[in-house]
Amino acid sequence: MKLGVKSKFISNGLLQNFSALALLVLAGCSDLGFQGGVIPTNFNGIKTLQAISPESFQLYWDPYPGSSQYKVYVADLNDPISRPTFNTFITPPAGKPDDSGYYSFSVTAIDPVTGLDQGSRSNYGKVKLLDRFNFTGANGSVDPLPASPATRHAIRVNWNGKPTVNYQVYVTERLASGAVNYNFLASNASVLGQGSVEIEGLIAGREYCALVVANYLDGTRDGPNGQKLTSPLSSLLVGPGGGFADSVAISSQHCARTVADQGFDSIVKGSHIYVQKASLSNFPQFFAQVFQDTTQDGQGTVRVSIYKVDPVTNLGTLIGSSLGTGKISSNQPLPASKYKFFAMFEDVATGAQEKKEVVVGTTNPVEVDETQRPWVYVRGLGGNTPDSGNYPSKQQGGIGSQKIGSSVAVGDFNCDGSADIAVGLPDSIDTLSDNRPARIGRVAIYYDVTNVNSISATTRSQIISFDISDLYPEGRDLQLGTGLFVGNFNQDTLSTNNPPVVPDTNLNKPFACDDLAIASGYGPLFVLYGKRDTNGIPNGGLNYLGPKSFVTNPSAPCSPSTGICQPSMYKYKSITDPVSKAVSLVKLGKAMTSGDYDGDGYPDLAVSSSASTGVWVLRGSEYGLIAPTAYTDTHGLNETLETSSGPGHQSFPYIPGYSTSPASSAGWADGLGFGASLGTLHNAYYDYVSNAVKNTQRIRDVLLIGSSSYQQTAVADNRVGRVFACLPKTQANGAAFADDSAQSLAWDCNHFIDP
Repeated sequence: MKLGVKSKFISNGLLQNFSALALLVLAGCSDLGFQGGVIPTNFNGIKTLQAISPESFQLYWDPYPGSSQYKVYVADLNDPISRPTFNTFITPPAGKPDDSGYYSFSVTAIDPVTGLDQGSRSNYGKVKLLDRFNFTGANGSVDPLPASPATRHAIRVNWNGKPTVNYQVYVTERLASGAVNYNFLASNASVLGQGSVEIEGLIAGREYCALVVANYLDGTRDGPNGQKLTSPLSSLLVGPGGGFADSVAISSQHCARTVADQGFDSIVKGSHIYVQKASLSNFPQFFAQVFQDTTQDGQGTVRVSIYKVDPVTNLGTLIGSSLGTGKISSNQPLPASKYKFFAMFEDVATGAQEKKEVVVGTTNPVEVDETQRPWVYVRGLGGNTPDSGNYPSKQQGGIGSQKIGSSVAVGDFNCDGSADIAVGLPDSIDTLSDNRPARIGRVAIYYDVTNVNSISATTRSQIISFDISDLYPEGRDLQLGTGLFVGNFNQDTLSTNNPPVVPDTNLNKPFACDDLAIASGYGPLFVLYGKRDTNGIPNGGLNYLGPKSFVTNPSAPCSPSTGICQPSMYKYKSITDPVSKAVSLVKLGKAMTSGDYDGDGYPDLAVSSSASTGVWVLRGSEYGLIAPTAYTDTHGLNETLETSSGPGHQSFPYIPGYSTSPASSAGWADGLGFGASLGTLHNAYYDYVSNAVKNTQRIRDVLLIGSSSYQQTAVADNRVGRVFACLPKTQANGAAFADDSAQSLAWDCNHFIDP
């Protein structure tokens, strides 16, 4: 087929060369005074006018004797748009089309003797551009053809063809997993001006998918999705999300399964695959009942393979297979969650394949199609043990004390209106590279807990751990989960998360994807952001990406445009010894609270340290939590920071606990017990966005900081304590609060509660 197309292009080139040669001969004859009626003396204008692409037209006319220049006109312009020297011309649209979309062209010839125009300019031809080629939906199809000795098994690929367009057809087999791999280095067929082609020599019962690309005579081409193709063909395989699942190929291709061998088709239709609705083990088991095979000896002629379906891409991952009738166990442990599966039958002798849906339960073997595929629940977390359930007593084999329940928090991390429970296990043990057990710690998330007396109500969990040993070798004993706090710091609520039509009021609050702050025994504070499940697929929840996937002290962990947030680690170093300048990480998270302290509509997160030296306030924004700025106090405690403020938002300053007097800018207390407790007084302070005009009132929350060992007098043992009430301010002297709520330069803690 390619040779046929190629020879067509060669013929066009020879025609042009021949036309040019003919013009030279004619010109010579004219100079010699050639007489006779063989050469016409009238110029009739355009002979052929056609669209050759969605962007170009091709004009052709009979040569005028001796002429080496022509004029091409459009209806609404006085001057010619071009003066070609040959009798073939390709041009983009010129002038204005009429109401029906037609463009008008005419051609005159310049007489080589008189120099006058020959032919009528008003002899216009009309033409419309070609529509963009489209293979999607009803514009294309793939049909299986009856098997024959000549063609074996074949398919026909169909599209809306145009006479001047060359079409390249790409065909690939859909793998049992559902994946397709197109080879754009070589097309399976190339045809000119046709609207279908047959692809022969395929395997019986296999599914094949096709894409078609249009190549135009002007050198442009269209992809299968009705768009001009400006990138390599391989770009069709990668979508905006970086994968095949959202690519042009997956949305444009058409697929069909070749006709199955009758005997194998009968076997598949008489067979069934069973699985229980719920598995207490991480290794769910399936039972294949192959038609007319009752031996269960593993020697059958039909291979049955089980695939786990990815809820996002809808592709399958092979988890187990067997020959003939018998039990199939998953070859990999599946975390507690809900899954969908399908089976693939393969004739070992011929290679023919057919997909088969899994029957959930054995009482009523009624199969459904893949759009109604039921969920199968896996409840085990501790291995292949029947009593592992969904609430593990220990993690990682139960090494160490675990300290399950050192912290507990409740939120809605997948924004579905049902309660999710976070449980800290700070002493959960792991074994690192040198085989020494490390108290790395973990946090277990149990999603959608509606009834604590019914394990079956919870079908999904998540285990979170972080590894910072590459940054701090001694940080291997991270002890993640010493403290937990739930908030919604980037305010992703109903408007940004496409809530369900009928909301559940289980949490007695509007839907919001809560975020989780996690304290650790070693020092750093981690923040994970919630995300909504989409279309009923359990792909939401906390944005945990792995133990080493996090950003440090970020200024903008979230993207408001995409809604994607990065797991964040906030860490601060202190000079613990002013003489030796020894540095250690501050242990953040002794106490945590949240409130909108600057009145910008985003909750902020206040965090104190176990050393009770000060309070850090991470500013809430549409970009997530913004790390506070650095501060150096009079005692030489240098709280360093490795980032700048976020886009359009200034960071909050650090609130120091040391001072020589309560009102000193160096600090608000003597450092002993400052931040021992934190709280928020909500809706407690009113001011104005503009103090000068006072036209917009703003309501703000007040941060309460407990200083349990505050010394009010010079008497050494008179440490009766104090509670400070703090607000951010714009000027160091506290003269005015910020006109712009995004600007806060200091904290005013001059208000306090004494016993």
